[in-house]
Formats: sequence, structure tokens, C-alpha cells
Amino acid sequence: MAMPPYFFLSYPRAIGTKIEVFKKDLEQKMLGQTPPPGRGYLVTFDRDIPQGNDWQTCLGVGLQTDKVLLAVLDARYFRPDSDCGKELTAFIRRHKSVRVDGEGCLVGLTNILPVLWQKEEAIRNNIPPILRRIEDVPPIAGIKNAVARYTEKGMENCVKRGRVYYEDLIDAFADAIRQMPDLDPEPGIDFARLENAFDYDWSILPKESSTAPPPVQREPLGPGALAVFYMMPRLLPGSGRQASFADVFVIEAAFGTPRTASDAGVALLRTIQAAAMLEGRETFHYALPPALLANPSGFVTSLAALQPRNVLTMLVIDPIVWPGGPGSPDAATVDSVVLSEDWLGPVILPDLAGTPAPSAAQCDGIAKRVGRRVLRLAGDETSMISQLRPVLVTERGRVVYAARIGAPASERPPALQGVREGDA
Repeated sequence: MAMPPYFFLSYPRAIGTKIEVFKKDLEQKMLGQTPPPGRGYLVTFDRDIPQGNDWQTCLGVGLQTDKVLLAVLDARYFRPDSDCGKELTAFIRRHKSVRVDGEGCLVGLTNILPVLWQKEEAIRNNIPPILRRIEDVPPIAGIKNAVARYTEKGMENCVKRGRVYYEDLIDAFADAIRQMPDLDPEPGIDFARLENAFDYDWSILPKESSTAPPPVQREPLGPGALAVFYMMPRLLPGSGRQASFADVFVIEAAFGTPRTASDAGVALLRTIQAAAMLEGRETFHYALPPALLANPSGFVTSLAALQPRNVLTMLVIDPIVWPGGPGSPDAATVDSVVLSEDWLGPVILPDLAGTPAPSAAQCDGIAKRVGRRVLRLAGDETSMISQLRPVLVTERGRVVYAARIGAPASERPPALQGVREGDA
């Protein structure tokens, strides 16, 4: 006998109220096509847990027995303080034949259905390797316009009752859930003991042999991209793979960062990536080789390489190498980079690894001297994300403005505009 189409709604808890509308409409659609389940509900959803119940036990039942994990992906889904990673782990462990390929992607996951809550451009490059081989876009047959809106705007901006595209997408997700194969229950799953899937070393799984060519490496292009350069050799050594446009090393996405990197460095990457995703930016991370510290002109060339592509660049400097820090190079080297007019973007000075950054007042003074935004980044992850988001908005505006001024009229990108009445 086939399993009832129970599904577990896994989502970041601060995602907002539209998730409740989405859940209710999807459940109602499936109840209209499926006999009512014996337990009285189709969806395991934490906001439906009655007051006074043990929420871990209630969620644990769904993790042990539900047929499908519906993973609602936005920047907050991948944060280390989110329970989403634990929920994902539970379903991964229920797939007994799961393997890992040479790129760190999990293979053989048949009952995990991702939903892009944000637009595809913002989230695609930030999805961790373990999920990258799972299709997250519905088939376009018969609903091409709905799928185009979904990828362009994200599901959050498609939740509008009465719109044809929304009903088409609800139908597509309901069909996908029903068509997924049965998944054996796992009674031994204990929510409190689950690991975070985004921190766990899945390389211990059996390997998938593959002769497929390596994937094409994406590069930053246009004002929707953010390129973050890290002058942090003690924390983020890079992957050893050099970028094609400059003498810098690619740092793999924050959820696959080499284990030689420090916890502080990984946490900083994740914080910047989360802030960028919330602002709809596709993020690329690059480590500056230590040799560039002795070659300011080469350093500036690397930072300026993306200027013609209208990409927002950001320079993150370890306070240990800031002038006056215990590991600082010649102050003139850092000054020549920060003062250069050949690249646009802010300088970020994080408090990390036991080395405090200059104070906020000192950073303001530095900013006035160098003529660019200098941000002291401090506090917990939530606070740092709140500090970064307005900087990303302002600095992106500068990049777009510079592109408009410097290009022929026929080639200038459109000006930034707010949403006009009737555009929503």
C-alpha cells in the first residue's frame, strides 16, 4: 500500500506569514485530490503544533514518518542557528542508498523537494553542494509563464491567491509530492540529537564514480553579483583554484569551505553570504594570496578587474593586518589599496579571532580620509547581517550610477527605481 502523501514543511522560522498561506493552499489542493489521512492532517508544520505540546516530539514524528521534505530555501535556511539543517539531516538519513559525488553533492535523494523562496539569481550560487543535484524548478510544460515568474521573483512573490500563475505552481508542487516514491520510516530519529546538515562531513558516505566533465565555474557579472575579496590569509586560505579574471583564489561557497579554514573565517563568510542573499545578490568569495600584500599595484588590479563588469566589490580586511595590527604589513601597502580610485566598494573590518577591529568612530574617520565606506562589523550574526544589508543597497546604487555615467547612453543599465503602483 502506497504511503499517504504526508510532507514536512522545513523553512526558516523568521520567514514571515506568506509561508502560512502557501502551506494552507498546498495542503487544501492535496486534500481535494487525496483521501483525508488517518492522522487528520497532511503537513507537519511547527506553527500548527498546539500550545502546551512538546514541539520536538511533534516534529520528530513527521521527520520519522513523512513521505517528503519540502525545503523552503532562502538565505536564512542555511544559517547555523537554524533547525532547517537538522530537519534536512533526518531525511537524508532515511535515504539508505545516498552517496556523494566528486563535487560534494549528495546523490540518490528522491524525497526532498526544494522550493526557491527567493529569486533564482539570488540563491542559485549559494545553495550548498549537498543540495545542488536536486531539481528545484517545476517542469515548464503547460505552465511556462508561472515557472518564469517563480525563477525571476521567487515563490514568496508568487503567493497571491486568485492569480493563475500561483494556482499553476501550487498544482505543480502538489503533483511532485504525490509522484515521489515511498520512503521507509525511521523510528529512531531523535530531533535533539540530529546534526546540522550544512556542518556535517558527508564525505564519509560511499562515493559515486563519475566520468562527467567538471561543472562550468560561474563568475560574477552585472550589478546583481557581489564579489568579496578577503585579505585574511590566516583564516581563509582559498581552494587553490585561481579565478580567471585576477590573481586571486576562489573560496568555495561557505557551505563547503576547506576544512583548513578557521571557524571564525567560515562564520564570517556565511554572515556576508546570508546578508547578500537577503538583498538578492549572488555572492562570490575570493582569497587574496599573501604575496599580494607586498604588491599593492597587483592587489588593486585584482580588485579593479570586475569594474568593467559592473560588479559590486567588497574588501574584507583581517584586523591583524590593518595598519597597527600585530601582523600588519607596511601601512603604506594597505593605504595604497584602500585609497585607490580604480575600484569601487566598501571596506569591511570585522571583529574576529580575538583581534578587535578599529572602533566605529575610528572607521568613520578612516572613511572620511579614504573616500569610501569603511564598516566595523561586530556583534552576533543577526546584528552583523543588519549592519551589512544597508551597505549592500547603498554600494550597489553607486555601482549602477558609475556604470550609467561612464557608458554611452545606449549601453547604460536602467536606473534604480522603487516598485510602482500596479507593478506587484
